[in-house]
Amino acid sequence: MFRSSRFSCTPRTVRLVVAAMACLGISCAFAMVALGQEATPEAQQPYRQIPVDAKVLRELRFEVSPMLVSGFKPGDEAKFDEYYQKAVFPAWTNPDDWAEPRNPRQVLLGNFRQAKRGPVYDRLNNLAMRQMIEFVNGRYHPVVRYNAMLMIGELNESESTDTGQPAKPLASALRELLPAYEKAETPDGIRLAALIGIVRHYRHGSPDAETRRKIHDLLISLAAMRDAPDGRSKEGHAWFRRLAIETLGRVGSPGEQGIVVKTVVSVLAERDTPLSVRIEAARALGQLKLTAETMGETDVAVKSLGQLAADACQAEIALCEKNQERIVNARKVKGELIPIRIALTGSEKKVDRPPYKGILGLMGESSDNQTALAILREVERLLDRKILDRDELAPQVDNPKKKDADPGAILGMGPEGFDPGPLGPDGMPAAVDPTKAASGEVLEELKKAVVEFRRILAGG
Repeated sequence: MFRSSRFSCTPRTVRLVVAAMACLGISCAFAMVALGQEATPEAQQPYRQIPVDAKVLRELRFEVSPMLVSGFKPGDEAKFDEYYQKAVFPAWTNPDDWAEPRNPRQVLLGNFRQAKRGPVYDRLNNLAMRQMIEFVNGRYHPVVRYNAMLMIGELNESESTDTGQPAKPLASALRELLPAYEKAETPDGIRLAALIGIVRHYRHGSPDAETRRKIHDLLISLAAMRDAPDGRSKEGHAWFRRLAIETLGRVGSPGEQGIVVKTVVSVLAERDTPLSVRIEAARALGQLKLTAETMGETDVAVKSLGQLAADACQAEIALCEKNQERIVNARKVKGELIPIRIALTGSEKKVDRPPYKGILGLMGESSDNQTALAILREVERLLDRKILDRDELAPQVDNPKKKDADPGAILGMGPEGFDPGPLGPDGMPAAVDPTKAASGEVLEELKKAVVEFRRILAGG
């Protein structure tokens, strides 16, 4: 859905945003209820659709396409405007046209890449900006409005070049993105799209100092916002917070008086906050340019990281104990432990010996240092287990039909005690399913790790 040439998003960011869209009700099903907000009678009214002028599409398509590459000849501007206003933009308003490969936003992005820069590019920018503002604020389908706001955030002053010069975000777009995010009446789906654009400008644009400060404060406020606003689900709020925290981490600045560091450490310590948000905070902490002054006392961060490691392992154990037909998601656990390594050492890859970066890079021979090293050793012990990389233990989807299955089916412990499992044709116990056996092995490792993390935190 997102192209790195415009968003400069990592695969992680793309997955995060796609999942956030699902939480917000923006999907192929065009859900009408987002983040627990019930549809109002007004929202149930028909959405506006603009018919595509088939005659204009047929007659001007092959005339306009060369203009994108070669530029305008005298009199071309009127045809160019007519084609986009009567043939291209109306296609946005028909939900049936949002299926790939006819996705109207991707078509328009392709037109920008063809034009690259210059008078044709600038004219298309102006046409697109006016029309996207109309779509965002008009009585159009939520998917149309969401994609229109995304498009505003994707507009550039020029495209990236073959020599490696990146695309430059269109500065004037922030005049639409920031107010849309801040308005109380903005639906959360539109607010998410606006935030994606704001983040892009913050990381890759050139906002003036005042605007940059405003965005920074917005991200800090969102990252620290523990409770979801009225009408937003806990899950949806977690995605907003994660995007803000990820952005602060990737920028890398600890902030004035260490405000970013303090915010991230505070999130780490929130035991009642979704695990995914705390894990994002751990990753961000390891990406910040830490100093003794900005970090301050390390004990809260170290203990929070140890608790996070224990909670990540325990969460997977609990899921498997609740549904004993479930195969442990070892790949997910590994993905949750790596950010803890990043926070401690400043590296996504294993660091065998000092000097470390991250929190450990700031410590001397204090007790916090010994606690942090002990946590790191246990994290590395788990990450070193090759079984976590087994393909059959990659992300699994729980099957609700299996929730009433025999609770002893995996671990061999039935309601009456030991159960050897199903018998083979010779009357002997049947061979153990290797996937289930591997799952059980990982679960035992996770249980040992939880005990060890708790022992470390207790000072044992």
